[in-house]
Amino acid sequence: MVSPRECTGAPLTRSGCEALIGELIACELADQRGEDVRSMQGLLSPDAPMNDAPLRMDSLEFMAAAQAVNAFFRLHAVGTEDYLLRYRTIGEWAQVVLETMRQGADGIAFRSGGTTGAPSTRFQSWAHLDSELDHLASLINGTGRILLLVPCRHIYGCIWGPLLASRLQVPLLSGPEADAAVHGGLQAGDLVVAFPERWEYLAASLGPFPRGVVGVTSTAPCPEHLWPTLAGAGLTRLLEIYGSSETGGIGWRDAPGEPFHLFGHWRPHGNAALVRPDGFPVDLPDHVIWEGDARLRPSGRRDKAVQIAGVNVVPSAVRERMQQCPDIEACAVRTRQTAHGQRLKAFVVPRTDDEATRERIAAWLHAQLTAPERPAAVTFGDVLPRNDMGKLSDWS
Repeated sequence: MVSPRECTGAPLTRSGCEALIGELIACELADQRGEDVRSMQGLLSPDAPMNDAPLRMDSLEFMAAAQAVNAFFRLHAVGTEDYLLRYRTIGEWAQVVLETMRQGADGIAFRSGGTTGAPSTRFQSWAHLDSELDHLASLINGTGRILLLVPCRHIYGCIWGPLLASRLQVPLLSGPEADAAVHGGLQAGDLVVAFPERWEYLAASLGPFPRGVVGVTSTAPCPEHLWPTLAGAGLTRLLEIYGSSETGGIGWRDAPGEPFHLFGHWRPHGNAALVRPDGFPVDLPDHVIWEGDARLRPSGRRDKAVQIAGVNVVPSAVRERMQQCPDIEACAVRTRQTAHGQRLKAFVVPRTDDEATRERIAAWLHAQLTAPERPAAVTFGDVLPRNDMGKLSDWS
């Protein structure tokens, strides 16, 4: 359990900073060792040397972890990145990060999930994050602790986890401790942060919620039936957050079918963009319908067309067409590079998975799609591939 400590004068408490650094290190180790991220997190301790048992990081792993922490917190902007190499514990690395913040580090560089393309780095300034936290704090008065069921290294989990817990000075539970609390130790005043698929699971698997528990969901549209289902199970309130890695949070709503309320630090800039407090315009991730200047409804992603054999093709439109096939339960469409240029690929969840169904799907694709639109490679599976945030991910 991450408990609040004395404020450091930085946007994060030391404990919140340690939680972020620990997850960044665990991700690097999981990638290099071919292990699960959570199993790596279980070996981490703020005060244990990372090169000793049980972690036993070698020099290459240590360098990769230092690079990840430097890139995330932008230590190089102040010139303190080399200090990481002098220390061997997460607690000491947290002190380097917090001191860098006090010296004027400008923000955090988040990695996008790559939902509609290759993952990329998106910078968010401390001033912008601070404006969003001001609004969030006003939405959730009375929070006693935060139970984070999403990774804290992504923008949604970071803002609603370490950053908000530091702002409110409340305990933060994440990883296995958050899971255990949700499934056996919920209490009044808890704020549970998850994504739609996890809320579907919780709605089906948990008994009645204690009074005063509030939920937050984001990363994908929340199914309308979840609100009444969770309310019937005793959840006091469910907040849905609309945003992206590029923008951070854009708006919120707490009822199905309602428009999103624009966060106060944004103002509209035409129909397709927003303006930050510093005057910098940012494109909206979706087409939206405005209802006045402070409420909006997303109406479809702004997925860019790609050229295939000289023809403009929109992958999202192809996916929508494929969803009309009676044998397809769900699908995802992306581009792939071949020796002869760019083509589409698809991941398909069939309604029944047998050879006859696959043949019918292939025949439907051939009859209904043009050659540039038709996926050149089709992968079949039981569920669409998703990352640890519940967002659609790539497949090989």
